[in-house]
Amino acid sequence: MNNMNQEKHVEKILPSEIIIATNLAGRGTDIRTDDIEEFGGLHVVLTFMPNNQR
Repeated sequence: MNNMNQEKHVEKILPSEIIIATNLAGRGTDIRTDDIEEFGGLHVVLTFMPNNQR
């Protein structure tokens, strides 16, 4: 499913919630770090290295 099929916006992610996304889903995503640092920061796990140089 992509943005052409369904548009969904999440206003607030709660502590301990997990986001799983492909590189396509992550494009244009703004993650505000105001509250994140209070709960231990943002942890990112890459299971592959994309071919692009961005």
